[in-house]
Amino acid sequence: MTVLSTLVFKPANGRIADAIENLKTVEKLAIDSGATRAGSSRVLTGPAVGNLQMRMFTEDLEHLGEVSNAMYASDVMATLNSNDSPPSELVNLIRSDVTHRSVEGTTADGITVGSVVGLQVHPGMSEVLHARMVDMADAWVEVGATQALVTASISGTAGPAMFLTTFFTNYADLGRATTNIRSTKPMQATRSSTSPSGTIMANFHMSRL
Repeated sequence: MTVLSTLVFKPANGRIADAIENLKTVEKLAIDSGATRAGSSRVLTGPAVGNLQMRMFTEDLEHLGEVSNAMYASDVMATLNSNDSPPSELVNLIRSDVTHRSVEGTTADGITVGSVVGLQVHPGMSEVLHARMVDMADAWVEVGATQALVTASISGTAGPAMFLTTFFTNYADLGRATTNIRSTKPMQATRSSTSPSGTIMANFHMSRL
């Protein structure tokens, strides 16, 4: 089980530069503490526009515990937590299981933009929703995404939720993929379905920092 931890920060007014600096510090701390990968982004659209996110990957929950303990025991974290006027506020932490990766072995090199679609799972529809999201993830890669992940929430959401996260090298690739995805069988099946398996709770673009 690969675990994805997404830390969500809301910058204070007028403190965005300092907030990004702190975020990059936390990203580096995650890697130094043993995380498999980590990356930072800014939310570009939706109700949470302007928020900052740091995604951290660990091998499993045990590994996550080791990384988290190392992070919180560090002098870096102690310094950040001692700031009585922090430039941002941690507003959520979502932990999820990476259940599908469309492209094995890819890295974040060259990725500049991405998108996230989150759905609340309808009762009894978990397997159906997951299968549909896997098909959509693979379709996004076929039309130009560098990588696509399907994740299922472990904690941090109000109830069972799944996320489809796609990554692109640039906005041109994102634009072409957004147009071409409409003609794929998974998207057509989703649009014509009369038995929805989930309700959209998040849908936004993000840029890599």
